[in-house]
Amino acid sequence: MVNAFFIVGLPRTRSSWMSNFLTYKTSFCFHEAIRLCRNIDDMALLFDSVGEPNVGDADCRIIEFQADFRRMFPHAKWVYIKRDIKDVIHSLEKRFEFEESYRDTDFCKNLQAKYEVFEKEYKPLTFNYDELDKIEVCEKIWDYCIPDSPFSFRRWLQLDVLRVDPAETKMMKYHGKDAKRSVLDYI
Repeated sequence: MVNAFFIVGLPRTRSSWMSNFLTYKTSFCFHEAIRLCRNIDDMALLFDSVGEPNVGDADCRIIEFQADFRRMFPHAKWVYIKRDIKDVIHSLEKRFEFEESYRDTDFCKNLQAKYEVFEKEYKPLTFNYDELDKIEVCEKIWDYCIPDSPFSFRRWLQLDVLRVDPAETKMMKYHGKDAKRSVLDYI
């Protein structure tokens, strides 16, 4: 039986980043694993197939299936990343400028309502999106999801500037004209 964990939240809450961050040594974290499954029950087979003691999935749409996953993985750990819906919509508009379907405010509001119920009922480990910039928060998430592997400061440092949108101000802070870090910081 694997130590299962799920990272959830609205779109554009760094689920891709979290899946990368939490894939380390004894852990593998999928991103949107449901896409690999023919049906909901395949998720248990997928998690078992990884061959690591800690297996997770980071996915904004998992809320649609969380009752099934709670049945399949009754001891799973859940991390909820909250982000203001206005910021989510703005980020979606930037990311998918020409694709109307990705800017569906009603879709996001519907997901948000489901997450609010989920948070009240199940009390997942919850953080605000902006807190993910803090090493202490990332360490808490790590320790919660991957308890058998000590937090890797080096891994966090290597991924700290990685964001899906490379034009983010944080990326420019580290790699712009006056770079704050060099490759020696990462090794």
